[in-house]
This record gives sequence, C-alpha cells and structure tokens, in this order.
Amino acid sequence: MTSTLAPNRTTTLRSDVVGSLLRPSWLKEARAQRAEGAIGPAQFKRVEDRAVNEALALQQSAGLDVVTDGEMRRYAFYGHFVDAVEGLDREGGWAIPFHDEQGHELVLKRPVVVEKLRRVRPMCGLRFPRAPGEPRRRTRDRRRNRKRTG
Repeated sequence: MTSTLAPNRTTTLRSDVVGSLLRPSWLKEARAQRAEGAIGPAQFKRVEDRAVNEALALQQSAGLDVVTDGEMRRYAFYGHFVDAVEGLDREGGWAIPFHDEQGHELVLKRPVVVEKLRRVRPMCGLRFPRAPGEPRRRTRDRRRNRKRTG
C-alpha cells in the first residue's frame, strides 16, 4: 500500500495477514449443521475448502504476495492445539460470554485438561494444499515465521 503522508513525500507501508478473516455465514451454518450431525465430514470439508478458496482469492485480488487460509478451518483460535492433543475435554472448562453481530450473547466453553496430555499430530503446518492446476503461491509458516512456496 502506498500512502501520501506529507506533501512531496510517499511512504510504502508493508503488511501481512496474520490471523483470522471473518467467516462467511454459510460456513458458520455448515459448522453448526456438522455439530448437529446434519451433514457429514466430507460435505463439511467441501464447505471449508470453498471458504479457504474464497479467502485466498480475496487476498490475491487485494495484491497480497503472502496469503493465509484465513483460519477458516478453525472453530476457535486455540482449536489447532485442542485437536492436536489428547487429554483435553474440548468444552469442559470455564466459559466466556461474547456478543454476536446482532448483540445476542454467546457463551463459548473452553477446553480443560482431564488427563495427561499427549500430542497426536503436529499443531501447526500448512492448512491448504494446492489444488491441481492452481498456481503456486507463497504462504506463511507461523512456526518459524518463514515463507514457503506451495
């Protein structure tokens, strides 16, 4: 992004997307349907894939050279940890009240340790593989803050 901050002086401000993008309503609805058992894992994955593809397209159309998946696959900012470790009750901990866009209160339950923790898979990594025929793109590997081409 280039901005004129003072007459006859141009400053370039560089930035990267680091965290979550807003999740579309259809993704939130599909997540609720998955939790209720109304849709299966394969159908839900297709919905998540669409959300990731749209997040990537948005960032690419904005001219970003480093893109993220927008964290569309995470149900919470700590979800990657909870899903990678055994010994946690996903919703058994204390709860925090939040408010949605309409002002309705939402109570989000937190995980709690219930037995010895054991890692069952890596906690971080690339979250979106390249689709066949899709151009290579640079992605952010937050573990080491380095760029990868994938």
